[in-house]
Amino acid sequence: HMHISQRQPKPSTARFAYANDIEYNQVFSNLVAQYGTKEDILITISGSGNSENLINAIEVAKSIDLFTISVVGFDGGKIKNIKFTDNLGNKYEENYE
Repeated sequence: HMHISQRQPKPSTARFAYANDIEYNQVFSNLVAQYGTKEDILITISGSGNSENLINAIEVAKSIDLFTISVVGFDGGKIKNIKFTDNLGNKYEENYE
């Protein structure tokens, strides 16, 4: 396994430059789809829990079996209600308030 310090950095300017070429609500989900591996963890932070760009990224992460952690404010919004299923079909939900 590769340690975080050994990973090659991805150019951050390139990540956001293409936001002009696609819909903003797909910016993070495209990055997760392109760069995400099963060894990665997706961490999202949202005040409302209703940010479509983060919801889409979480859905993509789920589809490729990434572990996800979300920090949300207020009532947790839509993100709090996302259900997860592992690769054996077991559904689970961990909410800590």
